[in-house]
Amino acid sequence: ISGFFSSIFPSLFGIREMRILISGLDGAGKTTILYRLQVGEAVTTIPTIGFNVETVTYKNLKFQVWDLGGQTRKKYCSSIICFNIH
Repeated sequence: ISGFFSSIFPSLFGIREMRILISGLDGAGKTTILYRLQVGEAVTTIPTIGFNVETVTYKNLKFQVWDLGGQTRKKYCSSIICFNIH
């Protein structure tokens, strides 16, 4: 019976899509957290110049994750990214 409910609930409610903005100090681990969520393991990263946008899916949730480089948020947040965040 649990197999029946697990197969019918996603079709009833669909996939929910959300946006997440990760912002913080340089070297704080924002990109590491993003790739840990996406790949499932820690990966070696280099400092982010600009920003990364990745899609992470977990069960019936789909996250569009924006990872801003430490100095980038000052330049891009008000003009590009934050225009459609509720």
